[in-house]
Amino acid sequence: MAFIKKDINFGLFILIIATLIAFAGFTTYTQISVKNLSMKYTTKIEEINKITDTLETKKKELEQTTESKIKAEEAKSKYDQLYTDIKTERDKLDKDLTATKSSLADARSKLTAAELKLTQAEADLALARSTITSLEDSVSNYKSRVITLEDEKVALCIKVTSLGGTC
Repeated sequence: MAFIKKDINFGLFILIIATLIAFAGFTTYTQISVKNLSMKYTTKIEEINKITDTLETKKKELEQTTESKIKAEEAKSKYDQLYTDIKTERDKLDKDLTATKSSLADARSKLTAAELKLTQAEADLALARSTITSLEDSVSNYKSRVITLEDEKVALCIKVTSLGGTC
């Protein structure tokens, strides 16, 4: 019986040692696994933080781009309206210039007729000279008006050209 008791004690001792070794191995394995998992978790958190920072930066850039686009559209609308106004004014001045040129042509025609009458009617020389002087004053006024309108047209063409249009 002592032999069986000794074998049982030895067997229990081996069993306890094996359990302790298994427990130590399991503990070491668990510790290593937890440490690896913790390191992976930390790495993933850092990556998530970097991605969050990148997203915030991109969001700010998008907001700035949106603001710039809105400002550009407002400026374009403003310049389109200004262009339309200037074009309308230029068209009006072109019509005035055409009418003035027509009036000038009429005045020149009258001047020519007056000169013919002058050569034919030497007896009415004083009256013809008075008519010619009057017509020359009209022509001078028309020429001044034409020069003024042409200067205005040139100024408007410069404005239209600076806005990207053509005259």
